[in-house]
Amino acid sequence: MEETTRTRRSRKRRFKVVPKMPVPVKALWEGASEEQRKAAHETCATILELWLGKTTRKGAAERMKVPPLRVWQLSQQALAGMVAGLLKQPRWRKAAMMERDPEDRKALRRRVLELERESRVRDDLIALLRELPAHREKASEEGTGKPHAVRGPTTKASRPPGGAGAGPSDAPGGKREARDA
Repeated sequence: MEETTRTRRSRKRRFKVVPKMPVPVKALWEGASEEQRKAAHETCATILELWLGKTTRKGAAERMKVPPLRVWQLSQQALAGMVAGLLKQPRWRKAAMMERDPEDRKALRRRVLELERESRVRDDLIALLRELPAHREKASEEGTGKPHAVRGPTTKASRPPGGAGAGPSDAPGGKREARDA
């Protein structure tokens, strides 16, 4: 018999493994029910007794109602968790903030420039409105101490039926009369 080798028709795919962020211990504890917390506390006390030599593996297995192999597994898991807990914990929030996409930064810069331009346009418009004659007359009345005209509320009920601008304050002489407050 002749031995044939298979030829690969496609490339080998290599996937980059993205490390999954572990769930914080506090979140695990808060997510557990009161019953689970109590059981974990009792298991922890039993494993500590085993480590200190106050009980045997067989005695711990009977107390936890699990096989002796599982006691050893839980002991190893507890030790690994304790060692991991003693490591310096990374600051995930700062790292997440620093890993922002450069496109986001560009978009934010564009938005800031746009808002600054709008602000300049508004400032120019306000300066222009202050230069209008009506604004100058109002400012001069306030500066001389003369009482200035007080306008009442402009609701539909207070407007005369003749139209939007018709009323006693819009007399043909062009001067508005001051209302008594």
